[in-house]
Amino acid sequence: MANQLPKLSQVFEETNLTKYVDTCEEKKIKIEHALKACSSDDGWSSFLNSIEMKPGHGARLKRYLNQFLETQKAEQEKKTNPKGEHKGYAINLTLGYYGSRPGARGTSVAVISPEVTLYFTFHPGYGGSFSCAGGFRLEQLEKSGYPQTRVPNMDMGWVPPMSVQHNFNFELNSEGKHKISVTNGSNNDQVFELKFESADLFDPKIPPAISLGYEFKNTEKVDIGETIECDAGDGYNNVHKLTLVSVEKIFKD
Repeated sequence: MANQLPKLSQVFEETNLTKYVDTCEEKKIKIEHALKACSSDDGWSSFLNSIEMKPGHGARLKRYLNQFLETQKAEQEKKTNPKGEHKGYAINLTLGYYGSRPGARGTSVAVISPEVTLYFTFHPGYGGSFSCAGGFRLEQLEKSGYPQTRVPNMDMGWVPPMSVQHNFNFELNSEGKHKISVTNGSNNDQVFELKFESADLFDPKIPPAISLGYEFKNTEKVDIGETIECDAGDGYNNVHKLTLVSVEKIFKD
């Protein structure tokens, strides 16, 4: 896809959604409207309703448009940073648990590079005066398919509330020394931080993929701006939900 904006009819042709071309032309809807709608869930929902597009078709279109926006962004970075040198990635996402059994299951995000998969797990609603508040731990998926504990359950210093999306911020760098910070989605003053090392987590050509890691079985990888969730399926309506907000390169000074 080129940096120049394509016509919406061309996008529909490439995504096999030509049935919506006439509607968009009648309503004078252009590619700029679709790209702007991608920036928020409400805007995207309104856009789909305006052209009477089915949710499955909408998901296909949004993946295409997100890829186009990422390509545009990468090309702009090449112009401002011709050598393409960067020292790391900044990843922002939200993660939450919606259920009735705090501590029974961990709520986890998988950070996946070509060489290693790491799981960052916490337990919203779990903890108190005599237990490990939040139970935050770090694990690495082995080639055998089983996890190895890198950092055992830690006291976060505060109990992450349930039914809240908490902010996870990763700073990954080329030296293999990384940091994660977790901010309480209900109280920005409560922040947990952990520094960790992993030489294989950084790849200069491919940013890590993000997924909802649950019971050490990856669900689908999530695109920027998308939300995925997993139900534990144990009859207690325990849902784990992740939204990927952004993945950005950190450039050298």
